[in-house]
Amino acid sequence: MSNGLEQHHKVKADQSRVFKALTDAGELMNWFPTVVKTDPRAGGEMRYEWEFENSENNGFQDMKYLDFVADEKFSHTWDADGQDTVVSFTLSASNGATEIHLSHTGWADGLDEAVEMHSQIWTGYMQNLKVYLEEGGDMRSQMKGQKTK
Repeated sequence: MSNGLEQHHKVKADQSRVFKALTDAGELMNWFPTVVKTDPRAGGEMRYEWEFENSENNGFQDMKYLDFVADEKFSHTWDADGQDTVVSFTLSASNGATEIHLSHTGWADGLDEAVEMHSQIWTGYMQNLKVYLEEGGDMRSQMKGQKTK
């Protein structure tokens, strides 16, 4: 049984640049959701919207920042199909690159399939973050048929 997922990713970009890509609305729309509204501060609210070629796959997330330390870490709420969970990012410098520790916790026992599905989705988007920051690319339309702005 799993109560969460942990991932580690390395991106060849400055830590403050990676943090901005993870928290700034304009930056997020270049690699993650289709539309973003965010107030990046502890207690700030945010909304992510995903739009796909197949509109049946469209979705959204209304979230709240739980903590926020600029360029270092933040966490926010995440509604995983009715399950209140928490997503946390912690960044650290590593030889000219940035290590990203992603944690998605708070899952009830018995939700291993949902945790695995979210793990795969996070992996895909984190790979897209790497492509965006290292190469200026965006693979969302190829990955999932996601619309981009």
